[in-house]
Amino acid sequence: MSYFFYKKHLKLFDFHKVFTPVTEEIKANAERIAKENGVAIEYIRNTKAFRKEDRIAEIIKERGTEEGLVHFGAGNKRYL
Repeated sequence: MSYFFYKKHLKLFDFHKVFTPVTEEIKANAERIAKENGVAIEYIRNTKAFRKEDRIAEIIKERGTEEGLVHFGAGNKRYL
């Protein structure tokens, strides 16, 4: 990462400035995909509190087994 910043003539402290636009693009794309597929984004505060496989099984039991996007989970409201 240091090399990337060095080659771009940036300081490591500029990390937020450099990657916030990329993060926002990823977030907007995830929200678009979720909306197109009728899937809500679930914000998960503690990923160790439950098994992801169990959560997916629960969702499939509720909605059925048709093909398509099943779930969107995000680490927190700020995303990654």
